[in-house]
Amino acid sequence: IHGGQMEEAYVAWSDETEALIEAWAEPSTPTLSEYFADEEIALIEGQVAEVCLAAIGWVNAVAARMARGYVVTIDYGDEACAHYRAGRFPEGSLMCYHRHTANREPLRTVGEQDMTAHVDFTALERAGTLAGLTTLGLTTQAALLSSLGLGEMLYAATQATADAFGYINARNAVIRLIEPRAMGRNRVLFQGKAVPTEPPLRGLLEPPI
Repeated sequence: IHGGQMEEAYVAWSDETEALIEAWAEPSTPTLSEYFADEEIALIEGQVAEVCLAAIGWVNAVAARMARGYVVTIDYGDEACAHYRAGRFPEGSLMCYHRHTANREPLRTVGEQDMTAHVDFTALERAGTLAGLTTLGLTTQAALLSSLGLGEMLYAATQATADAFGYINARNAVIRLIEPRAMGRNRVLFQGKAVPTEPPLRGLLEPPI
């Protein structure tokens, strides 16, 4: 948001630096402003936010191919009100990883680094509802695995082995999966078509951690 107006970042070429650069201009489609209006989100001056319009098309395509079943989406992200809250990601959530080092320069070492941004799960829920899916629940990976008995499985593993080193490795792996500062904060969205809504799925029994 610049001067109260929404702008979109484009990729341009700088003859001066002989490199790719960001160039901000009017949005390429009114769908971008409609996206935030539909979610009742108002970005503040200077705030940068990512929007993945393709995700909505993906949900529609998945729903269209299903007669009956579940859609489970797992990724870093949050509901729109939290994800786009002013101050949480003032420069956006886009992160790049090159040789195990994080940076915020997507136009550096193009094609040689991973890029990721947090997912707006409210958009996925809305798109699913419009496509005929029922939202069954939104939780975290930590709460999901806890509900499914991961702690009990780890305890059972301690009783079944005398290999202390193997147990330590298993425990460390479990901690990484459920640690809120690591993968445990991943969001998990359950949607379904022509499936029962009661009783709730076992993985949704515990509140999000």
